Amino acid sequence: MAHLSALVVRTTEVAVPGGDASITLRGLSANDIAVLMNEHLPEILLAVGTVREKAASGMSADEMKLVIETLLSVAPDLVAHIIARASFRDPDPAGARIVAREAPAIFQINALIAVFELTMHSEAEVKKLIETVTNLLLGATDFVRGAQQMSSPTGGGQSAPV
Repeated sequence: MAHLSALVVRTTEVAVPGGDASITLRGLSANDIAVLMNEHLPEILLAVGTVREKAASGMSADEMKLVIETLLSVAPDLVAHIIARASFRDPDPAGARIVAREAPAIFQINALIAVFELTMHSEAEVKKLIETVTNLLLGATDFVRGAQQMSSPTGGGQSAPV
């Protein structure tokens, strides 16, 4: 029987354009996803909506690249944060995020593809992750709405008569 300490995290190397360097990346963990959700919720909602639309019809590699390019244009901070979190045991996570934000777009695209492939090994896992994140977001939204209604003077979200 193997122990958790024997777990070897799968990684891949992504080349940095214009040089001999490459960066070691891993898939995202549940902790990474939670941190990203806490900091980038609006951008993630946009990404999940886009991916959900594409996944309903079966997403091709070209469509995945389109989603990634969309992320690059509307959520560059999220892209940088994903790459930085996936930097395999980077000793300077904050510095990695700055470098990832300033990296060439082609490196960012290749890095995101690598991270997604390492995080989810099949289309079924992509669908399961989207479903889980969507359910978590819907649950959080319902909780916030309920809390707002309970804190209003009438308990129903309407103004109290004066």
